[in-house]
Amino acid sequence: MRAQLNGLAPEYVEIVDLGSAKVLAAATQIGTTRLIDNIVLEGEVR
Repeated sequence: MRAQLNGLAPEYVEIVDLGSAKVLAAATQIGTTRLIDNIVLEGEVR
């Protein structure tokens, strides 16, 4: 699996339960660039 990441260095991948919503939070390092993203999986973030 790690060989397929081609230079991606994942820092974290978490599913966070906010009560009214579940959110996927992730961060990865690509070279000197850090990418961070959050995706609402279900519910609504208020």
